[in-house]
Amino acid sequence: MSEKETRLQARLLKLDGYYFLDVSRRAEDVCDTCLALHWISLARFDKDTLALTPIDSDGLNKLLQAGTVHLNILPEDPKLLPERPGILTALSKGLKNFCRKFAADKKVFKPESTETLKRK
Repeated sequence: MSEKETRLQARLLKLDGYYFLDVSRRAEDVCDTCLALHWISLARFDKDTLALTPIDSDGLNKLLQAGTVHLNILPEDPKLLPERPGILTALSKGLKNFCRKFAADKKVFKPESTETLKRK
């Protein structure tokens, strides 16, 4: 059995002084009737390191339940993906506004979930 190659694209965005890394499959690798999934992380970097902090699902869910944020969620089957309550769906404008508003919120972008990559 051979492993299928996965190719991704990444875009670095600057929104109000904060950087975000948006990673997704390349458009040509997504079927015509499928949604392209994006993984958005707060990005901090200097000459030798890249630190990526993903959106925390618990923090996001609390904002959604409180009505603080109005973004759409597609429910997922909890038997298949128990750690993910749903897929966030929104237009680019809504996601950008969300990222601008909550970039400094440590409940949404939890420092303890940061992955740091160091240059060798």
